[in-house]
Amino acid sequence: MTENNDTTNNEAHASKLKSEEFNTLLSLKMCNFANITQHHAPKQYPVNIHELKEMSKVGGILEDAHIFKYLFGIETPEHFKKKEEGLDFSLYNIYFDEWNDLLIFLRFGKSQTINGKPKKILLTCNKLGGIPAYDRWYKNIDQIRKQKEDEMYNPMSPYEDTKKLYIWKSCSPNDVETFGANNKEYSITSPCKVSQFISVMYWRKPIESKK
Repeated sequence: MTENNDTTNNEAHASKLKSEEFNTLLSLKMCNFANITQHHAPKQYPVNIHELKEMSKVGGILEDAHIFKYLFGIETPEHFKKKEEGLDFSLYNIYFDEWNDLLIFLRFGKSQTINGKPKKILLTCNKLGGIPAYDRWYKNIDQIRKQKEDEMYNPMSPYEDTKKLYIWKSCSPNDVETFGANNKEYSITSPCKVSQFISVMYWRKPIESKK
């Protein structure tokens, strides 16, 4: 019985692979991409339109990217002329490496967060009418980035307090104990030399605690 089940499962899997192969090759398009050498003809690379169609289904990452789907001929809104499947990326000045970066996001739902990649991919998305899934992801990582910046924000002097989040006071290093006893809402930061022979101790408290 187990052997029969394995045979049936293998046949079903083989049939699925064959169907996927057929749909992929049937929808395969050789598309033009911008050439870094402007006076040369566009470069051509294959684009799997079938994969994009699968991503465009309900629940897919492209389900609400309507302009994108129309540009690729995947979706034709009412009263619009049907477009041929595929896209001439060179008309949008999109290079293959830029498309590849976007494709990585579409396949895996995330992208590189270094060397300005998110903004670069956002530009590619905007050239193609915008991709809401990427907008949501970009907004999320931007919030995470700002949160990390806030967590790392630790100015030691009023000059470093570029966000103006603290009220500052200073005292002589000799008066630290007395100053601390009389200003308990303040936290000590670090000594700072204001001249060759004079140093001060800076104290701070968050502005929101001001009464």
